[in-house]
Amino acid sequence: MGLERRDGTTAYYKKQRINGRVVSIYVASGEAAVKLYQQDRAKREAEEKRQADLTSIADLLGEWIQKTEPIISQGMEELGYHYHRGEWRKRRSKS
Repeated sequence: MGLERRDGTTAYYKKQRINGRVVSIYVASGEAAVKLYQQDRAKREAEEKRQADLTSIADLLGEWIQKTEPIISQGMEELGYHYHRGEWRKRRSKS
């Protein structure tokens, strides 16, 4: 996406891949082109910030899991459970 200067006029073109080739698609020219470009850029920046926030939250959650997993495992084992094939199971009593 970008503003381009052609024949003395500012025009806004979006780039799109069609059948493996990049094609320029005309959107607007003049002041409208600048406004649409700014709106699209703001949307793109907001989405990038949202993605960065989600990544940060995922990292924090991963750290929390790493810190709490040993505590939870110890508690479950003390209650008579064992971890088998991805789930906690109650140990069979020895008869």
